[in-house]
Amino acid sequence: MAQQRQTRRDFLRSAALGASAVAAAQLATPGRARVAGSNERLSIGVIGCGDRGRDALMKQCLRFSDEENVEITAVCDPWKEMREKAVAMAKEKHGRDPRQFAHYQDLLALEDIDAVIISHNLAWRRTYILCKPSQSQSI
Repeated sequence: MAQQRQTRRDFLRSAALGASAVAAAQLATPGRARVAGSNERLSIGVIGCGDRGRDALMKQCLRFSDEENVEITAVCDPWKEMREKAVAMAKEKHGRDPRQFAHYQDLLALEDIDAVIISHNLAWRRTYILCKPSQSQSI
């Protein structure tokens, strides 16, 4: 049987779905300070709203937001243009603007964010994870 070559786009799509599944599993584990109920909408923050963040990760999150009961409620990117594009995507799906931040610390300080999607280079991801301020968030 011939093996079909996976494209980069297919890989990113699969990785985004896998990351979403891991985040959902972490949110469902007992012992958390705030365990989301089965009917409670999960609040998602996005750090990094460039092409990878919007076109790969946010697009997949928004695609499954109704069936998975999640909403992107905050976006963060130092470039205003990228933030505004991400806000427009989320507003089109959810009908309201997510909060915008230029600094990741402001997004991570929010107590109502359940999970954070990071679309940034590897060097910065470690920084985000190490400064995770709240036990109620999954990164």
